[in-house]
Amino acid sequence: MDDKQLFEARFKKYKGLILRLIRRYAKDESIIDDLAQQAFVKAWIYRDTFKGECTYSTWLCSIAINTTINHLVKNRGKIKVFDPDYHFDRVPRYFMYSPTDSIASDLEELLQVERAIKQLPEKLRTALVMHTLYGYSYEELAIVLEVPIGTVRSRISRAREAIKPNE
Repeated sequence: MDDKQLFEARFKKYKGLILRLIRRYAKDESIIDDLAQQAFVKAWIYRDTFKGECTYSTWLCSIAINTTINHLVKNRGKIKVFDPDYHFDRVPRYFMYSPTDSIASDLEELLQVERAIKQLPEKLRTALVMHTLYGYSYEELAIVLEVPIGTVRSRISRAREAIKPNE
């Protein structure tokens, strides 16, 4: 199989996965295809750096996520924490902090949490959102964010502590 065929085979095999992944972060449909193409091109350019320590799809996903996050940060876009169509009743208990330790049903309280999250440093916000809203495990985040698992745990813990209301 020549280089062109290999690239086309990988693109065809992983295109759906990469598009779904990018949609988790970028809500603007007009840039999703461009970001996917950029991720595939970067993966192709740096294919010699793939060491096989993880699966090719995991490596490609980390490139796609980093490409997307870099694009959003560069263009002053932020990872969308609360989507207008998001069903707040599905927010995990441990994410929302309230005096009764229950899911926040009051819209004002949700808005306060959203404001607190928006004020977090980018690294803390990214780890918290990816873990809590998108369900990434600590292990997956360590791979995607290219940091040790202890750093992931620390960032999430610090983010939760920072958004916890003073009682």
